[in-house]
Amino acid sequence: MASDILNQVEELFSDNEQWTSFLELSSQRDFIRNSWWQNFRSQMNKCFAVENLVDGWGFVSWGIWDYRWFLKDYGDKSLCLWSREWNGNYSLLLWADQNLYDSAKISNLLQEQKYLPIVSTFERQDEIPAPENSVKIMEHGNFQFGDTMDGHFNVNRLAWYAHYKPNEFVSQILKKVDNFRRDNDIKNLLMELNDEAKKK
Repeated sequence: MASDILNQVEELFSDNEQWTSFLELSSQRDFIRNSWWQNFRSQMNKCFAVENLVDGWGFVSWGIWDYRWFLKDYGDKSLCLWSREWNGNYSLLLWADQNLYDSAKISNLLQEQKYLPIVSTFERQDEIPAPENSVKIMEHGNFQFGDTMDGHFNVNRLAWYAHYKPNEFVSQILKKVDNFRRDNDIKNLLMELNDEAKKK
């Protein structure tokens, strides 16, 4: 493995200018990545704020890669979907503001048979944090592009697709989110869960 890398380096950087260019570009990696994610927001905003509106559902975006889908009657701090960077992964979360909702109660209710369809609507449950956490379920980097990282993308690798294949990327996010937004049974369960866990 190490020898393969060194052989590849010999091929790519036999010229000093190529090595210097690599060093300059690699020092700007975060800037490039963040710029690509920032540009991706326009595609996401077009998809979810203009073209694919769903009755009763709201959408907000901010920062570099944060998007939230929520039931309008409950607001963007209610139990909702949040797509964002999480410990280097690009993740889809089920989240609620701890100041407004009883996090432990949500976790307990999600274990009941009645609310299990919400959990199973995620394509994968990669992490279920402790009950007191504001995040309830996490699905990390679960996207498919015919890449060796399929199913396990971090924000750095996924940035390339956000920039060069935004339509394909957005369509995968739309499918995940619409599994929740376009299923009336799931919508009703989320409403009930929001009602039950709201702090008085």
